[in-house]
Order: sequence, then structure tokens, then C-alpha cells
Amino acid sequence: MSDFIENYDIEKATDFVRGNAGAVIVVDGEADCYKCLVRQGIFTDFIDQRGSYHDLIEKLWFHFDNSTKSVVKKYQVFIPDAGKFAGKYSKRISILLDDIQHTVQMNVYPVVPSKKYIILLDELDNSLYIDDNLTEEKVTTIQDTYLFSMFIDVRLDTINSISITEISDEVMHQELKYTDWRMKIKDMIYLEEQALFVERSDPEYLKAHFAPGQTSSFDCRMMNLEGKFIWVKLIFSRVKTDDPDDFRFVYMVQNIQESMDFMTKRIDEYE
Repeated sequence: MSDFIENYDIEKATDFVRGNAGAVIVVDGEADCYKCLVRQGIFTDFIDQRGSYHDLIEKLWFHFDNSTKSVVKKYQVFIPDAGKFAGKYSKRISILLDDIQHTVQMNVYPVVPSKKYIILLDELDNSLYIDDNLTEEKVTTIQDTYLFSMFIDVRLDTINSISITEISDEVMHQELKYTDWRMKIKDMIYLEEQALFVERSDPEYLKAHFAPGQTSSFDCRMMNLEGKFIWVKLIFSRVKTDDPDDFRFVYMVQNIQESMDFMTKRIDEYE
């Protein structure tokens, strides 16, 4: 038997984590506050000792990818839901500090009662993840035309696995009902087209108009993360299964502004 294992105890393990973790943060989501128990390395300058949990979530991933620029305020309505965790959660995120990109591993551990968490942050060595980075670049290239994509379960009224291309290379955890999300995102749709969005995204409409495996879409103007209205294609695709009561959908938002600009230019040329 190893002497190292026999002599290693929880106190030594705790000391090791305390000395090596980039940041150990205790959070009270209900009170919207956090405190750093450990803060070293890049996190000394990146995260304040104490602060608002809302601000911490925004700083960690509600900014444009490879940038410190925050998304427009209207989209930050989703920050509180992004900071709710029903179980253990792990995510790799990117942060920018002094114009240098850092890859960070984030692990979240919920503490009873709910909305109280311990968050561990560690900077990773990018050189050790060359294969992962190349794979992510290929996936990103495929997904670049989609501003948003996520999974919807209409029957359970849930959404999950939200991918927002401009914010992060990885999916974003959100504990949010589809019906709540739908009414929040409505405000990002151009006013004259909101009624169409409300009709086509209604759970009962989706149940009644989509056979298993069927895909449908419509075009409208939608505010992007910078606060500008652009033309997008909203796509709903029902998962194909043999269960007639399986109402899971893939939802995607495709940027078609460039195509619309080209069509407008051609029309102007003919006139």
C-alpha cells in the first residue's frame, strides 16, 4: 500500500486546493452576492474580493467571445437564469485580461438550500488543449451562421443546451421554462413582427403544426447582441421519434442579413 495514500487526509487535500485553485467563490444567488475564499493568479485582477453575483455571471460569460465588451443590456435579462444551477455543473469558458485570452475551467457545486453555490475556477494551459481547440474551431465554423440554437421540450416546458455563437464556444446552462423564455425573447423581435413570433412559437401551435421530423421557418427582424435589428430566419425542427407525445424541438436563429442586403441591392439595380 502506498504511504502517500495512507498519510493523505482531507485536511491535506483541502490545503492543496486552497494553494492551487485559481479561485474558490461562495455564492448566495438569492441575496445576489459572492465572496472569494481563494483568489490568485489571473483572478486577483479579474474578480473582486466581494461583489454582485449578477455582475460575476456577466463578467464570466455574458460578453462577446474574445472580447471584454458586454452584450446589450436588453439581453442581460437572461443573466439571472444563467446563474441558477439545479445540480453540479462544469464548463470551460474564455476570459480576456490585458488583451490576453485565458481558458478557464469552471465547476459549480450547489449547496443546500438552493441558489447557494461554491464555484471553483482554474486557468488551463491552452497548449495542452490543441486538439480540443482545433475541434472547437471546426464546430464553430459549422455553427457560425446560427446566432442561437437550443433544445426545447414543449411537453415539459423546458429549454436547455443554449449555444450563443457570439458569446461563447460552449453551451450555456439556463434553468428556465420555455414559456418564460419565449415571452422574454419576444421583446427582441421587431415590434411589427412580434405577433407572428408569438403565434408561431406558441406551444399549442408547435404541437398542432409539426409532425415528427418536420422543420419549418419564418423570417423576421431581431435585435442582435449589439442592440441592432437584423434579418434572421427562425427555425423550429421537431425531433423525429416513434412517440406521438414526444414534442422536443431544436430551435435555431440564422443570420440572413447579408442575403437580404444582396437581394435589396439587386432589386435597386433592376429599378
